[in-house]
Amino acid sequence: MLAPRPAHPLPHYLRIERDLRRRLSRGEFRERSFPTDRELCERYDVGRLTVQHALRGLAADGLIERRRGRRTEVLPQTQALLRRQPGRYILGIDTDLRSQGIALRARLVGVADVAADERVAAALQLPLGSPCTKIRRVGTRQLEPVVLNDHFCSVELGARLRERDLNGDLLSSLVNAISGPIVEVQLQVTAEGASADDAEQLGVGTGEAVLVSAYTMFDARNRPLSFQLLRYRADRVELDFTFDVRQPR
Repeated sequence: MLAPRPAHPLPHYLRIERDLRRRLSRGEFRERSFPTDRELCERYDVGRLTVQHALRGLAADGLIERRRGRRTEVLPQTQALLRRQPGRYILGIDTDLRSQGIALRARLVGVADVAADERVAAALQLPLGSPCTKIRRVGTRQLEPVVLNDHFCSVELGARLRERDLNGDLLSSLVNAISGPIVEVQLQVTAEGASADDAEQLGVGTGEAVLVSAYTMFDARNRPLSFQLLRYRADRVELDFTFDVRQPR
């Protein structure tokens, strides 16, 4: 049974929804029926309305089907993948997904001046330990987190970004407007296990696979303007790339 934690930043229904999403992604309900509302109430020690609220997001995403008088069914397609095309829309996941009719909502987690670690220092061409600004945001779809964005830049640029609405605007577009134009972007895609902190933000288990897109953005003088680490839920986002194989004449 999920022990009550009053100080937890997430409401009960959202914690239950995230837990059920994880279990669906692992195929826990494929060999047996989905729990009844009563069973879920007992498992999570909550009321029926809380359980019903938790199941709305799963039904809206086509993960389950609920009909009056019948048991909840797990639908065959349990993962509605978001298809990200970094090469076509290099300056923003929001632009890319909007072109597909998908809307993400950016939520600011925090802004702070930090010491550049080895990876950030190399990307921004700074001495190790130099001060830089870190902006952390979570991109959600229907209240479900799908991408965690850590954006690093100089403290000077960071001071100007703090004046903007960081909950909604595209960070790359803001950088382009303030310090751009951005003329070159380097992209590296890797996979790694989610840290405890990243896992909490993305609603996955610690150590679960996440897709990491590392962007370094340069101006016309080949100076790095910003460095972004986007960690996508591997069970919710697919990265697609298109390559031109024609040889130059």
